[in-house]
Amino acid sequence: MNYNKRCYRQIIEYALGQGYEFVDFLSVDLDRQQKQIILRHDIDYSPSIALEMAEIDAKFTTRK
Repeated sequence: MNYNKRCYRQIIEYALGQGYEFVDFLSVDLDRQQKQIILRHDIDYSPSIALEMAEIDAKFTTRK
């Protein structure tokens, strides 16, 4: 599998389409019946694309 920004966007879109909500560690609610994903990135392999990934995240996810 060739992992790239387009593939990453497709994963995000698929998860949203399946009813998942992206939350951070402080917003997760273990008692909710809602599908939740904690999204995190280990960017030490390629810090040069950190901003690009953050822009994709901001476009498709909301922070509460």
